[in-house]
Amino acid sequence: MASDNVDLQFLGEQMREMQSDIRQVRADQLRLESEQVQTRDHLARLEKKVDGVDSKLEAFRETVTDRFDQVVELLKSSFRVLREEIEGLKRTSRLRTRLN
Repeated sequence: MASDNVDLQFLGEQMREMQSDIRQVRADQLRLESEQVQTRDHLARLEKKVDGVDSKLEAFRETVTDRFDQVVELLKSSFRVLREEIEGLKRTSRLRTRLN
């Protein structure tokens, strides 16, 4: 009977330790779940910020594209004017050569 009593005391201690371990595991699980919720919230905020940055970058890209197109048109126009001036100078030069 004494050996049964010792075994029950030992088992009782083991059960108390196991219950303590289970409480600790449950507390850790709750803490991790809370951290997971916080991480998801943080990720959602970051995704919103990234979406905002994407929108701003797209608007900037469109602005740059428009300005580039304007510069190209300005260059075309300027070269057209220069070509006309050069052609005019050539005609004037030919006329002077013929008159002399």
